[in-house]
Order: sequence, then C-alpha cells, then structure tokens
Amino acid sequence: MKRLAIAFVCAAASFACSQVKMKVQIGSKNAGTVVITQKVLKDGSKLVQLAMNLTSPPRTVRTESLYAKDGSPVRKFQETVVIGQRTRHQVTATFSVSGARVVIDINGSRETKEVELKAGAKLANPSEFWFVREKPKVGARVQAHTFNLEQMKWEQVTVTYLGPKEIKIGGAKQTAHLITSDKGSAYVDSTGQPVRLVLPGAVMERLK
Repeated sequence: MKRLAIAFVCAAASFACSQVKMKVQIGSKNAGTVVITQKVLKDGSKLVQLAMNLTSPPRTVRTESLYAKDGSPVRKFQETVVIGQRTRHQVTATFSVSGARVVIDINGSRETKEVELKAGAKLANPSEFWFVREKPKVGARVQAHTFNLEQMKWEQVTVTYLGPKEIKIGGAKQTAHLITSDKGSAYVDSTGQPVRLVLPGAVMERLK
C-alpha cells in the first residue's frame, strides 16, 4: 500500500471538535498510527485533518479535506513524505460545479491539471454529516461524486447506513454504527468519529 486516501474532513473557529488516535494494520502486521481530527465550523462546513505515521517504509501522510454544509467537497490536500529520502509529494485540489483544479508538487516541481465534472453530476453528500450533525435512518443511502486524488478522476460513490453493530476493539465489545461505501466500511460512534475503518489493503482501529 503506497498511499492511503481517506475520505474524512478537517480549522480554527469551530464550535464542534473531536479527535481520535487509531492503529493501522496491513494484513496481520501493525504498520503505524493515525490521528483524525474532525471539526464542524461556524458556517456549517466540516474540516477533517489526518496525520499518519507509517513504518515500512518510514513515511508520514497528512491530509486535509473541507466540505460545505451540504457535504459538497470544497478542497482536498494530501502530503506524503518518505523519511530519509527527502521525498515530498503534495496534491491540492479545489472544487466547483465544473470540476477540479489540481496542483501537484513533487519536491518543488509543480504541475496543474483541470479535471472536468460531467454536467448534472451530484456533489452534495449528506453522509459527510451523518452522526456529526444528524442521525440517519437505517437503510439511508446517498449517491454523490467524489474526487480520487490518487487516480485524478471523478467517481460516483454510494454510501449506505446499515445500523448499529456490535464489534470488538482491543478484546472489548462495543456498539458502533456501520456505514458502507464503494471505498470500504466505517464503524463510527455517536459523534461520527471512527471506531474502525476497513479500507482496501488496511484496517484501522481506535486506540484507547
């Protein structure tokens, strides 16, 4: 797994803020830790910041995603730094109804791309605020377009709330809300913060 793209969101002047630390597992091996900070801002938008430290190879991954109050993406940023190799890879994308403007910076060398969004494509994604701001009904489903920073393309994603489920974290049973999408599964608590994330190639679980 070269990079992890996680669709959670992240600034000051907020009225709601929470943070969790999670362990990262790749296969059966511990691969590092990640801290996820989620904030709802005064204007109703949502900001999610992610700071990940991975061990093999040693590297840091930092992401920041800002969503409008209807769940539409406003800005996404991802930076990967490989420790000891002086390699820094940054991607910044800003969004509008016409598409994405992407700036790629690799060790100071910059490239800009425009990725068009097809006319009529839905950007509003209420699931970004499930349990953060409102509780969905079991079976609630949302379809929206999201931008894949790794592949530089728009994708339609379906997100579904499957209800509360009992899971084990660190050997202890607890109940969490299961939300699934084309990108994986998220078990979240009553505030919308992740308890377990099941992604392609990796699993993350909250640390006490």
